[in-house]
Amino acid sequence: MGLNDRYTFLRHMLAALGKGILVAAVLPLLATLLLDIPAGPVLALIGSGFIIEYGAAPVGLALGLSPGIVFFVLLCTATGIFLCLYEICESIGRTWEPVKRFLEKSRRFASDSTLVGRYGIIGLIPCVILFGLFVNAPVAWLLGWGKYPALLFTTAGFALALAVTLMAGTSLLAAAVPGLVSP
Repeated sequence: MGLNDRYTFLRHMLAALGKGILVAAVLPLLATLLLDIPAGPVLALIGSGFIIEYGAAPVGLALGLSPGIVFFVLLCTATGIFLCLYEICESIGRTWEPVKRFLEKSRRFASDSTLVGRYGIIGLIPCVILFGLFVNAPVAWLLGWGKYPALLFTTAGFALALAVTLMAGTSLLAAAVPGLVSP
């Protein structure tokens, strides 16, 4: 990798991180500022969302955030994580020759796979539920699926798991501590 390639790689990496932070953190914080919601619980929810993904919904509810705000913040966090990881994978694939060769072999192997052929990009929905968000972007990139179609299916799976977690968390917290969960 030459010096010019390193600068290109670093520029792409910083752009990917910037997009991820913009969508995952800045967008939810702007929305909470507009809605006059305290930033502390929202920042805690964003941090929890990075670690435990849709499992962070009860954390947001316990911090006193409404289910709608929790859903929005965690969906933004998931979208930011996915975009950042996908673009990091793209920049590595563009600038590093061994990865380019590996990517070509992997895509040829995947095109021959019956599992990938049977389910295709729709397989990202159960993938995000079973394996987590951090797996989907590299899998989608590795299999050659487009960024935005893969984001759509990943977000659909994440939203489904998040909705179930929110409903369960709201019910459990309402039963355990009456008055804690706001509508």
